[in-house]
Amino acid sequence: MKKYLAMLLSMVLFLSVVPVNGLAVEMDGGLIAEISAEDEAAFSLSRKTGEVMVNNGLIEAVSSENIGFVINFNEPVVVEDLNMLLRYSFKVESKGTLKYVSMRVYGENSSLCQTGYMGKEPESGKWYDGEAVLEDIQYRLGSAPLMPGDKIKRIRIDAINETGEEAKVFIKSFSFYHPQQESILSEGQKEMDRAEAAVQSAKPGDVITLKNGTYRNVSMIFRGKGTADKPITLKAQTPGGVKITGSSRMIIGGEYVTVDGLLFEGGDKNKAIIFAPLSIGCRLTNTAMVNWNKPNKEDVTKWIQIYGTYNRVDHCFFRGKNTQGQLLEVMRSLNEEQHNLIDNNYFGYYEQGIKNGCETVRLCNTTDTSANCFSVVQNNFFDNCSGENEIISNKSNDNRFINNTFFDSKGGLSLRIGKRCLVEGNIFAGGKNDYSGVTGVGIMDEDHTVKNNYFYNITPSSYAIALTNGTDPNPAAYELVKNAKVEHNTLINCGTGISVGTFSYRTDAEFPRIYPPEGNVTDNYLFNNYETYQAFSLDDPKTTKVTYSNNIVTGNTAYQTAGILQREMELEKKENGLYFPKENIGADYEVVSKAYTSPMQFLPEWIQSKILSGDPDYAVNELSMEIEKKDEIVLLELNNNKAYNYLCGTEVIDENCEITPIEQDGRTLVPLRFISETFGFEVVWFETEQKVKLKKDQGVNYVEFFIGSDKMTKNGVESQLDVPAMLLYDRTYIPLRAAVEAISKTVHWDDRGYILITANEKLQVDKAYFDKTIALLQ
Repeated sequence: MKKYLAMLLSMVLFLSVVPVNGLAVEMDGGLIAEISAEDEAAFSLSRKTGEVMVNNGLIEAVSSENIGFVINFNEPVVVEDLNMLLRYSFKVESKGTLKYVSMRVYGENSSLCQTGYMGKEPESGKWYDGEAVLEDIQYRLGSAPLMPGDKIKRIRIDAINETGEEAKVFIKSFSFYHPQQESILSEGQKEMDRAEAAVQSAKPGDVITLKNGTYRNVSMIFRGKGTADKPITLKAQTPGGVKITGSSRMIIGGEYVTVDGLLFEGGDKNKAIIFAPLSIGCRLTNTAMVNWNKPNKEDVTKWIQIYGTYNRVDHCFFRGKNTQGQLLEVMRSLNEEQHNLIDNNYFGYYEQGIKNGCETVRLCNTTDTSANCFSVVQNNFFDNCSGENEIISNKSNDNRFINNTFFDSKGGLSLRIGKRCLVEGNIFAGGKNDYSGVTGVGIMDEDHTVKNNYFYNITPSSYAIALTNGTDPNPAAYELVKNAKVEHNTLINCGTGISVGTFSYRTDAEFPRIYPPEGNVTDNYLFNNYETYQAFSLDDPKTTKVTYSNNIVTGNTAYQTAGILQREMELEKKENGLYFPKENIGADYEVVSKAYTSPMQFLPEWIQSKILSGDPDYAVNELSMEIEKKDEIVLLELNNNKAYNYLCGTEVIDENCEITPIEQDGRTLVPLRFISETFGFEVVWFETEQKVKLKKDQGVNYVEFFIGSDKMTKNGVESQLDVPAMLLYDRTYIPLRAAVEAISKTVHWDDRGYILITANEKLQVDKAYFDKTIALLQ
């Protein structure tokens, strides 16, 4: 159809509008079809709720309740490209304000449907002229999105009227536009069209070659019908020799179609690669996608969406995402089980996003949480993927996450919503230096199993494994954890290893997370090299519904309880560089060893050659581990708003009075909250009493200060302060010496105005040590 329009355009530029079967087709203005209320022969109306009619050249619907009606097209409109624009004109008349007016765009097949808002809280009497791009309209739950070649048959209009007053909705027209077509197709598009036709007519087992070259602003729809043992394969003339860039998109559809050896680089098209709904057994392999972003970081540039079933993305290289939106997303279409496979891929250097929705991989979305997805994410390497705190977000049932490696990435794997998932044989590792933000596995919902995983250098103030508290049912529910199995995991040098009852402190939320998890924590090994943070962080043991059995801790834990025992064990470094106890406890090394420690172990040769060439756009990291004793310190500078916290490896550099030590009356005063929370104390403020209380270890250890008082109470014993506690900048300040004594730490001075607080009273702190630490703040 698009070729026909382009050819016709060159012949009939003198024509303005050509009527075709009651629809207006404008050849030089991009108009494909217009449904106008003035042309009643082009459509029919059907009522859902309220009354609907054609009145004075307008479609008019009226009701004192919700309004719903359907415009049925006598001639369907063909979807030529996902860039197709839908333009509409409507107004409402009402005494109260309607909540919103929306549209649903249906295909000829009723299962094809997309929906979107036309206007929220529209003003009465005002005409609204809107525009929506087909690809940006969301597909409706239980349906599949419209794709090129599908036909639009009707549009349903819904207006939510909660005013109790009569309201009217008027529709003037719906128009379908296509971006301007060039009269002469580019050579690149001609080659793509040739490949499209070849794939469509190919027989099972055929191989179609795409010529080497740079293809800019091209549209590719590869649909064919191969078989499982004889797929149709479209491959680059040489791997990486076909470069796709600009505003380009590829759709893979049909049955058992494989795309092999392409390079997507430097483009900016949202949803650049799509596995079409109803596709079966299609595959993207041996392909790279690098620096594919819109110019504005706030814009959405999703890279890959996978609809359909039994599709696969493997041995690909994805690097350099810096805009909003998921990198790879499995989408539910209709109600089928997906059974998709994402394996042996490199995901690297996803820059931190500016808001939620920047997962590297997401399995379905919040509208698909009942989906039994049955997809597998296996043997992938996530390197510096820090788009958000969910590197992988699970939002469907029955998925498996096997032998993946997460290295130096500020986030983790979140079993956010969904049931019956398996997390096994994965490696979660922080970097050697700054590993703040690195987490492990967050468990929510029911019947999950987390076993035989390996955790190293997880951020101390975060967690390696968390069984979180739940909320009451609500639209943004954190489902109650039930029947969780956490077993045979190894945790090395993780400040907080296993956290049970996480986020229970949010009791002031609209839906407080106060419902404890249920499950079993068994046969895990935790090597804790920190003196301050606990290997186990448990909510109130009296209310928890988690049982413990044969968990061994080497190092610090506050819990000497049934199922959690302290024992000294010797570690040994295995062939892959990971440390395991010599005794048979924790994760099975044979299972964990199947995860990669380097991307070079699985990437295709042509991608490896780019890495080895030193090209910075292809730089990767390899796993490296060393166990070393951490000096737990906080470094402050008098009258300066910088602080260094070695507990989390983070640096604070901003106009922040909360961390600034000051001098007053010859005494050094420090902000109590910053120091106390850094070393694991909970700080509670009592407004009426003007009291601040520090609590730790379920309140067994506590300290109290009263504003204006020169007394301090520690575990019930009162002592004298040099100067009273006071409020400055809405923060509690107390004498430095009292602060460190309150939390049982040691303080060191430097004559340049630096203050070093440490949990290690045996730490040798001299000028050289200060110089080394101060250098971190420069």
